[in-house]
Amino acid sequence: MIAAVVLQNRDMESTISYFAPYSSIIASLTIYLTAQLNLLKLT
Repeated sequence: MIAAVVLQNRDMESTISYFAPYSSIIASLTIYLTAQLNLLKLT
């Protein structure tokens, strides 16, 4: 049972390290899209 938890934690770490480079890109895209939506609401 403990071994399964350790294995799951390692899997999570590898997944996080895999997606880490993309998180900044996703964040900037989200900010950009939110700004575009706000501009559309103003007009």
